[in-house]
Amino acid sequence: MQISKIQNTLCTGQIDSYASEGSEPITIFQNPIKELCRYLSRADVVFGCVYNLNHSELLESFRKTVSCQIITDRENLRNPEWYSDLPCIYSVDDVLNSEAHSKKPLPMGPYWQNSKDAIYIAKKRGTINMHNKYLVFCKINSDYCIVPQAVWTGSPNGTYNANLSYENAVYLPFQKTAIAYLKDYKRIILNSQGLSKFTQNLKSVTVKQTNKLESV
Repeated sequence: MQISKIQNTLCTGQIDSYASEGSEPITIFQNPIKELCRYLSRADVVFGCVYNLNHSELLESFRKTVSCQIITDRENLRNPEWYSDLPCIYSVDDVLNSEAHSKKPLPMGPYWQNSKDAIYIAKKRGTINMHNKYLVFCKINSDYCIVPQAVWTGSPNGTYNANLSYENAVYLPFQKTAIAYLKDYKRIILNSQGLSKFTQNLKSVTVKQTNKLESV
């Protein structure tokens, strides 16, 4: 990730004109992934849970954010390479702390030393799977604080089939709603595993199984 990209975004101080407590929800019934990419282009920082995420254009939109972090379900983890180069330098705690202390600035870097897993895999403790589909959009304001602004949620997964199916989604431009979803996101990520560790464990299990077969 280029540091210039982050600096330029941080210095805009722009707030999404669609996001305010006086706004109305925006409903989406056609081409949900195309519309989602359009909303992502206005976000600096994104957190969320997406049961299935493999749409290349959508993943490219995530790559253009300053920071994104997504929890997905292991049932749909076909290829970890899909998620390469997704930027993640902020945790959900950075956002919630920024909201609780509005004058507290963001950690300013060096950003490349703050890199975190952009993809987490939900663990199955007391549940069948992580089936949520929601994203929380945040902006970075001129005071270098992360401002939660809006939530995207509905039936579509981040897949190619989403634009071919009957789907419904809604954009909720309400800060209090965004904060509530961030708190739910934190609850789930505490019971999740970063993709790097998850794939490392998978390789370890595969090696052990191979060695066991060879020893028979």
